[in-house]
Amino acid sequence: MKYKKTIGYKDARVLLSDILPYEVPPFFSNRKFYDFVVENDIHIDGEKLKFKRNIPTEALNIILILFGFDFKNYTLNPDNPTDSHQFLKISPKQNQTIPFDFKISHKDTDYRKLFVMHPINQLEVVNFYKKYNSTILYYTSRSNFSLRKPHRIASLRYFKNTIKPQKGKAEEFIELNKKEYRSLKTYFSYEKYSNIYRYYESYDFQKAEKKFSHLLKFDISRCFDSIYTHSIVWATINKKASKDNLNQTAKSTFGHHFDELMQKHNYNETNGIIIGPELSRIFAEIILQKVDQNVEKILEKSNLKNGEDFEITRYVDDYFVYTNDAINRDLIIASFKKELQTYNLYFNESKTIEYTKPIITEITIAKEEIKKLLNESAIFLLSDEKAQIKKHYLAKDIITNYKSILKSTNTSYKDLQNYFLASIFRNLRKLFKEISTDQNRLIKLQKDLYNDNSNNELKLKYSELFRELNKRHKSLKKKLVEIIELSFFIYTVLPRVSYAIKLSQILITIINFIKNAEITIGNLKSKGIIIKDSHMIINYDFDNKHDIFKRVFDGILTILQKKVINNFSEIETLYLLPIIKNLGHEYNVGEEILNKHFLIDQQDKSNNYFTITFLLNFIQRRVEFKTTIARLQDKILEVLKWYDRKNSEHTFLLFEVLNNPNFGHSEDNLKDFRLKSLDKVDFFKKETTSLEKNNFIDGIANFKNMYFFDWKNPNFEKELNTKRGHEVY
Repeated sequence: MKYKKTIGYKDARVLLSDILPYEVPPFFSNRKFYDFVVENDIHIDGEKLKFKRNIPTEALNIILILFGFDFKNYTLNPDNPTDSHQFLKISPKQNQTIPFDFKISHKDTDYRKLFVMHPINQLEVVNFYKKYNSTILYYTSRSNFSLRKPHRIASLRYFKNTIKPQKGKAEEFIELNKKEYRSLKTYFSYEKYSNIYRYYESYDFQKAEKKFSHLLKFDISRCFDSIYTHSIVWATINKKASKDNLNQTAKSTFGHHFDELMQKHNYNETNGIIIGPELSRIFAEIILQKVDQNVEKILEKSNLKNGEDFEITRYVDDYFVYTNDAINRDLIIASFKKELQTYNLYFNESKTIEYTKPIITEITIAKEEIKKLLNESAIFLLSDEKAQIKKHYLAKDIITNYKSILKSTNTSYKDLQNYFLASIFRNLRKLFKEISTDQNRLIKLQKDLYNDNSNNELKLKYSELFRELNKRHKSLKKKLVEIIELSFFIYTVLPRVSYAIKLSQILITIINFIKNAEITIGNLKSKGIIIKDSHMIINYDFDNKHDIFKRVFDGILTILQKKVINNFSEIETLYLLPIIKNLGHEYNVGEEILNKHFLIDQQDKSNNYFTITFLLNFIQRRVEFKTTIARLQDKILEVLKWYDRKNSEHTFLLFEVLNNPNFGHSEDNLKDFRLKSLDKVDFFKKETTSLEKNNFIDGIANFKNMYFFDWKNPNFEKELNTKRGHEVY
């Protein structure tokens, strides 16, 4: 059952939705930052950073660090006791910051650079949305081609649970116009499609094929890297008017303010925009909508109408051009090339593909074959009767057939990894749902028999169901082993962050299923329900349970041992480490393996903020990792030696040093390390005493209500749930 509730978030909810890339590591989020901003009413008003009067001293110190103020020289205003707010004056260029960039694997041997903007710029985005949300909706409603565009301000959050969530404990959801999907909430509702592959399966796609015989697909070459930020002004006023009117009036426009915002959080760069935030996709959408408009006008002058003589659709920067003849197609392509160049964007010749009727892509064919392959597999079926008519009892059978599908459809692993892993996850959940239903039936029958032991009809039903389930459950362990082997293979042939997330979802589901079976037995006994046949509940003994757990552990260990990280594979591994913690204290990764994989021993290898913080939280002061903690501390000090308040990574890292209890192997070591770090950044005035320094450190360390990495209550299953349904665009 689905439930919906009006969003109660403040204007700052932009921080929860449109700021961070999807691919940030687990346990890193803006949730507590949002709470901190709202609780203290922190906001930018012109050249002032305002916040509530009389906030705790440690909260003020956090504000100084996060928003890039000079620690030694600042003035807190006003001194008027009747004013409900105080403020710090933002100095010139303080908000022209360097974003924190991290790399992820992309394509075969390439990488994609993603960005997290500085906290002060994140506050500026809050202001921008508050002021211009209606204007954004206007400028993203102009194209007749766009398939993914803001439609209205999201007003609801959705739940999809069998039990209504408790107030305040709700899972967040992305909202689409007239549709709901699990995962991260967005500021706007979107129409029509949350992922490009939904378009391939849609009625719109089928309808276009009925009317037209040809489809040409193309995209824009390095779209986000190539966007010239000033072109937002051209797209919202027009190029000539904006160039002819470089005066104060032009500088007061929406386009100019958006241009300025995108520059500020990218160190005043005008060539290219940061990749990752939803904000950047909105920026690109406004420009591309103007391109769409201009092309449609050109075609109208040639008496060509969209929907009659041609049809064009666009998903972010992927275009689909439907025509019935080459003349119209060539005119459309020429028009796009011309208009894109006007905005310093370029047609990608190398990724242009043409299809003729029947219009079906190689990927669509391959996905159907994969669906058929898994439907024919016995490993996802409990019923022996059904399994006997199925094929592919082993993971190796499915893997062989998968390779055959790739070859016959001329597709590659990267085209189908997400779909295949998502399909395994769906089939696994169906399998467990069937088990749960059967077990509940058996428990109910036993309860009924307990109350009416003379009922022969009940006895017969119970006996028949018990025999059936007992037979099914004996084969379940083997099926889970095969599913684990299959999932690891699909992931390891082409590791990526999004694939690591899906693999983690599969493995955590299996782990939790086994753990929950144990809890179920305990709960039934505590309620006085006598488990006459305890194995009627899936309840593995120690050896069987740990045989499955060891398969999971060995799969992750193989990945860690197989290769060391490169500069763009750290995040994907970080999604696998929490699974080991979920297996229990019997399973641990040794210091040598962790050091070798993450190159911690190498002095010239500078692990980034994400990796350092995640690893220290993973280690959690374990005494056997004392040497590793010391090495990571040295790497932090090396970074902080070049500390710049405008550098986002430096800002996040310094705050983590002062706030996170896992940045030392003991209390004394941690306090000493914090003092060394503050000395590196020349934080204190010369006359500051040791007592004052220690009081400053203790104040921030004891402030438990603000963090980015959740070291306090890390919940990996919850982290994965926030990712579900929210694909990389």
